[in-house]
Amino acid sequence: MKKQMAILMSVLVMAGSTVSVNGVTNGSVVVKTSATQSVVKSHTSRNSARKKAKKLNVKSAIKTARNYGTKLGMHYDKTLNTDNASWFAPTNTKYYKNTTELKKALKGDVRYVAYFYKDSGIVPSDITFNIVKENNRIYVVYC
Repeated sequence: MKKQMAILMSVLVMAGSTVSVNGVTNGSVVVKTSATQSVVKSHTSRNSARKKAKKLNVKSAIKTARNYGTKLGMHYDKTLNTDNASWFAPTNTKYYKNTTELKKALKGDVRYVAYFYKDSGIVPSDITFNIVKENNRIYVVYC
């Protein structure tokens, strides 16, 4: 907060404005100049946008990855799980800020499974897979 206030003050001093600070509420500085009010408002709206962007649509990401696997020629089987199939390290959803990033990561996991055994002569159409969510982890299981 002190750093933000210092930056705001230095911008105003450089612009030749006089500043009257009324107080601090909820991490925002209330300033009596129209130029700075727009700066404070834009800063606050950016923070609101960041908070909204953190909500992940995990179901959508899983569906996208599942569709990607079938497009690669892999066979989808919803009965596969971590107990009856092989799997690599899971993707942890807590490390992703938005659904687009999660979709990209899961598609990468599916691609990895599809081509991991390529040197052994196994092609994606030889692989049966499922995508399983357990708590905040998502597994691409296969056999």
